[in-house]
Amino acid sequence: MEKLVKKAMRGHAKAFEELLIAHQEQLYRTAYLYAGNQQDSLDIVQDTAYKAFNSIKNLKEPAYFKTWLIRILINTALEQQRKKAKIVYLDDEIAPSIFEQSVASDNQLDTKLTLIESLNHLKSDYKEVLILHYYHDLSIKEISQVLAKPEGTIKTNLFRGRQQLKEQLEGEGGYERKID
Repeated sequence: MEKLVKKAMRGHAKAFEELLIAHQEQLYRTAYLYAGNQQDSLDIVQDTAYKAFNSIKNLKEPAYFKTWLIRILINTALEQQRKKAKIVYLDDEIAPSIFEQSVASDNQLDTKLTLIESLNHLKSDYKEVLILHYYHDLSIKEISQVLAKPEGTIKTNLFRGRQQLKEQLEGEGGYERKID
């Protein structure tokens, strides 16, 4: 993987494309956790790919490509959320939430939607840390590097995020699954 990153850093578009393909599913799923719908998620991934391609020469350490790419994705998702926050909808039907649409009674799908909805209600610092830790399997140290925050802050946000998520999930009908 590092060889591909080094080639991409030297300007090889094909190597960069291979890197994106290798990470595409993770990028999309993370974007979906932030955006909550397919179209916005695809826009976030596309913007992330564009920004990463334009700035890959600035990557200092090839070993950190994945965390660097995730950071770009998070910043892009947060930027999109800020832009959307400025939009005022006149009618609730214009922007229906994925959670308001009728969903099949599949328990696994219901559980995933409940988890996504609960994540979206968390403070953004907690949400970021939980996604990076549980979805991307990043360590406290790696999350600290991605978010440019002290490890103690990451540990605190992870602990508080787990607590809030647990409280929300238990309030959603007694969903009792161990989060740690």
